[in-house]
Amino acid sequence: MKSQHSLPILLLIFCAFAFSAGKSIPPSTSLSVSKADSSAVPPAVHQIMVTSCLACHGMGGKGMALAHVKMAEWSSYSPEKQADKAEAMCKMVTKGKMPPKGFLKEHPEAKLSPEQIATICSWSADLNKGK
Repeated sequence: MKSQHSLPILLLIFCAFAFSAGKSIPPSTSLSVSKADSSAVPPAVHQIMVTSCLACHGMGGKGMALAHVKMAEWSSYSPEKQADKAEAMCKMVTKGKMPPKGFLKEHPEAKLSPEQIATICSWSADLNKGK
Protein backbone atom coordinates (compact mmCIF):
# COMPACT_ATOMS: atom_id res chain seq x y z
CA MET A 1 0.00 0.00 0.00
CA LYS A 2 2.81 2.38 0.85
CA SER A 3 4.41 1.96 -2.60
CA GLN A 4 1.11 2.90 -4.30
CA HIS A 5 1.34 6.34 -2.71
CA SER A 6 5.03 6.75 -3.48
CA LEU A 7 4.66 6.54 -7.26
CA PRO A 8 2.44 9.63 -7.68
CA ILE A 9 4.75 11.64 -5.43
CA LEU A 10 7.78 10.56 -7.44
CA LEU A 11 6.00 11.48 -10.67
CA LEU A 12 5.18 14.93 -9.29
CA ILE A 13 8.80 15.47 -8.32
CA PHE A 14 9.81 14.43 -11.84
CA CYS A 15 7.35 16.97 -13.30
CA ALA A 16 8.72 19.78 -11.16
CA PHE A 17 12.34 19.03 -12.07
CA ALA A 18 11.58 18.62 -15.75
CA PHE A 19 9.82 21.99 -15.82
CA SER A 20 12.69 23.71 -14.11
CA ALA A 21 15.02 22.26 -16.73
CA GLY A 22 12.75 23.41 -19.58
CA LYS A 23 11.89 19.87 -20.67
CA SER A 24 8.46 18.80 -21.84
CA ILE A 25 6.45 16.51 -19.61
CA PRO A 26 4.64 13.47 -21.00
CA PRO A 27 0.84 13.72 -20.58
CA SER A 28 0.67 10.46 -18.64
CA THR A 29 2.36 11.83 -15.53
CA SER A 30 0.35 12.36 -12.37
CA LEU A 31 -0.07 15.14 -9.87
CA SER A 32 -0.07 14.09 -6.25
CA VAL A 33 -3.23 12.01 -6.50
CA SER A 34 -3.85 8.42 -7.49
CA LYS A 35 -6.42 7.36 -10.07
CA ALA A 36 -8.45 5.74 -7.28
CA ASP A 37 -8.56 8.95 -5.25
CA SER A 38 -11.94 10.69 -5.50
CA SER A 39 -10.18 14.05 -5.45
CA ALA A 40 -8.12 13.21 -8.54
CA VAL A 41 -7.71 15.87 -11.16
CA PRO A 42 -9.32 14.76 -14.46
CA PRO A 43 -6.85 13.90 -17.25
CA ALA A 44 -7.74 16.92 -19.41
CA VAL A 45 -7.24 19.31 -16.48
CA HIS A 46 -4.09 17.48 -15.45
CA GLN A 47 -2.55 18.00 -18.91
CA ILE A 48 -3.33 21.73 -18.78
CA MET A 49 -1.69 21.94 -15.35
CA VAL A 50 1.41 20.09 -16.54
CA THR A 51 1.82 22.52 -19.43
CA SER A 52 0.74 25.76 -17.80
CA CYS A 53 0.64 25.57 -13.99
CA LEU A 54 3.03 23.17 -12.28
CA ALA A 55 6.20 25.11 -13.00
CA CYS A 56 5.03 27.59 -10.35
CA HIS A 57 2.27 25.74 -8.46
CA GLY A 58 4.05 22.37 -8.29
CA MET A 59 6.79 21.21 -5.98
CA GLY A 60 9.38 23.35 -7.76
CA GLY A 61 7.32 26.52 -7.32
CA LYS A 62 8.18 29.37 -4.99
CA GLY A 63 6.67 32.33 -3.20
CA MET A 64 3.27 33.75 -4.03
CA ALA A 65 2.29 30.95 -6.41
CA LEU A 66 2.45 28.41 -3.62
CA ALA A 67 0.63 30.75 -1.25
CA HIS A 68 -2.42 30.48 -3.53
CA VAL A 69 -2.43 26.81 -4.52
CA LYS A 70 0.00 23.95 -3.99
CA MET A 71 -0.87 21.22 -6.44
CA ALA A 72 1.44 18.83 -4.59
CA GLU A 73 -1.01 19.06 -1.68
CA TRP A 74 -4.22 18.91 -3.75
CA SER A 75 -5.34 15.51 -2.48
CA SER A 76 -4.95 16.65 1.13
CA TYR A 77 -7.34 19.58 0.59
CA SER A 78 -10.91 19.12 1.79
CA PRO A 79 -13.55 18.91 -0.95
CA GLU A 80 -14.65 22.44 -0.02
CA LYS A 81 -11.11 23.78 -0.30
CA GLN A 82 -10.64 21.99 -3.65
CA ALA A 83 -13.86 23.56 -4.93
CA ASP A 84 -12.80 27.02 -3.73
CA LYS A 85 -9.32 26.69 -5.27
CA ALA A 86 -10.74 25.41 -8.57
CA GLU A 87 -13.19 28.32 -8.65
CA ALA A 88 -10.32 30.76 -8.08
CA MET A 89 -8.36 29.06 -10.88
CA CYS A 90 -11.30 29.48 -13.25
CA LYS A 91 -11.57 33.18 -12.41
CA MET A 92 -7.84 33.79 -12.84
CA VAL A 93 -7.55 32.02 -16.21
CA THR A 94 -10.77 33.61 -17.46
CA LYS A 95 -9.41 37.08 -16.64
CA GLY A 96 -6.10 36.22 -18.33
CA LYS A 97 -4.14 36.64 -15.09
CA MET A 98 -2.83 33.06 -15.15
CA PRO A 99 -0.43 31.99 -16.39
CA PRO A 100 1.23 35.37 -15.79
CA LYS A 101 2.50 37.40 -18.74
CA GLY A 102 6.14 37.19 -17.60
CA PHE A 103 5.94 33.40 -17.53
CA LEU A 104 4.28 33.33 -20.95
CA LYS A 105 7.12 35.38 -22.45
CA GLU A 106 9.54 32.61 -21.51
CA HIS A 107 7.05 29.76 -22.06
CA PRO A 108 4.63 30.69 -24.88
CA GLU A 109 3.45 27.07 -25.05
CA ALA A 110 1.81 27.61 -21.64
CA LYS A 111 -0.75 30.08 -23.06
CA LEU A 112 -4.24 28.71 -22.50
CA SER A 113 -6.66 28.34 -25.38
CA PRO A 114 -10.35 29.20 -24.93
CA GLU A 115 -11.05 25.45 -24.89
CA GLN A 116 -8.54 24.89 -22.09
CA ILE A 117 -10.07 27.72 -20.07
CA ALA A 118 -13.51 26.15 -20.59
CA THR A 119 -12.14 22.79 -19.40
CA ILE A 120 -10.82 24.31 -16.19
CA CYS A 121 -14.06 26.20 -15.55
CA SER A 122 -16.19 23.13 -16.27
CA TRP A 123 -14.09 21.14 -13.79
CA SER A 124 -14.51 23.96 -11.27
CA ALA A 125 -18.27 23.96 -11.77
CA ASP A 126 -18.36 20.19 -11.23
CA LEU A 127 -16.44 20.52 -7.96
CA ASN A 128 -18.74 23.33 -6.82
CA LYS A 129 -22.01 21.45 -7.42
CA GLY A 130 -23.93 21.04 -4.20
CA LYS A 131 -21.61 23.35 -2.32
